[in-house]
Amino acid sequence: MQLQLKIWHKMIIGIAIPSLIVLIGSIFTYEYLNNVKDRQEFVEIADDIKEDVLEIRRNEKNFFLYRNAEHRDNVYNAIFLLKNTISSISREIIEDIGQEDFSVLNESVQTYTDYIDELYKSYQEETEVTEKVREEGRKLEDSVPWQRERTRRGLRQALF
Repeated sequence: MQLQLKIWHKMIIGIAIPSLIVLIGSIFTYEYLNNVKDRQEFVEIADDIKEDVLEIRRNEKNFFLYRNAEHRDNVYNAIFLLKNTISSISREIIEDIGQEDFSVLNESVQTYTDYIDELYKSYQEETEVTEKVREEGRKLEDSVPWQRERTRRGLRQALF
């Protein structure tokens, strides 16, 4: 049994079948590109967050070293940048990441900020106590003038 198709039927079939194959391939390619785009978005966000966290840690190191308000403010500025990065994440991505993990990240940032505040207050108290100890040490040193004179005499006698 052989089908006797007219030429225009053959042309429609000849054009429709390859077009259908191209259309199906295009749909699969579109889905694949969307998947790659979504994964790339995750990687970009993770990279931005990692960069911000490294900046915070660099400023934290300087804060530990210098223990002053300027370096504390640098840490705060870096934390502010991280918070902006986190707040710019879309709801869809948050749902994909997981609301619980996202909440843990936000809580961790807040807890870190609180600890930096506590540490700065501790540094201020330490500075005050250090100054008091230095002042008291000077008073102690000045209250024993005879010891200083005795030491000078002893050195002169030993040298001459």
